[in-house]
Amino acid sequence: MSELGVALRRWRERLTPADVGLSTSSSRRARGLRREELAELAHISVDYVARLEQGRVGTPSIQVIESLAAALLLSDENRNLLFELAGRVPHQNRMRTELTPSVQRLLEQLQSPVCVYDAVCVNAHRNRQHLTSGCDRRKRQHLTNTCLAWLSCLGFLGRDGWAGREKGADRHGAVE
Repeated sequence: MSELGVALRRWRERLTPADVGLSTSSSRRARGLRREELAELAHISVDYVARLEQGRVGTPSIQVIESLAAALLLSDENRNLLFELAGRVPHQNRMRTELTPSVQRLLEQLQSPVCVYDAVCVNAHRNRQHLTSGCDRRKRQHLTNTCLAWLSCLGFLGRDGWAGREKGADRHGAVE
């Protein structure tokens, strides 16, 4: 039996049918979930579960591993272990929104104002030059961490940056 097989069997045995919403009978001999029950929950065949536990499968697909992790109610740590044992790299559940310290140091060394946005257009970081260049006026300080797409819908952004919503506003949105 492979390490993957041992781990799958251990995780399967620690769960009861009630843990995953299945009915139980009083004449149950198996400890934990049966292979059939795990296969049903993971939407894979019973034969495939048996072959996984016996180490007769080369590298299961990411979809199978995800299904098994969900069916076995694995924690993030155990889910990552399952992927490692299966020889796969797990998908990340969350989008990274913070910059690494090395990237932050690099941005601070630049002489130009720099503002970094994440994948959903939310401000992730502004360097010191950006903060002191007048790009962040007190008037709109409450908007500095707001999504760019949302600001655009509200009319705060024009073709060349801040459009300002008030009559007489300069290109940074400040009113004279």
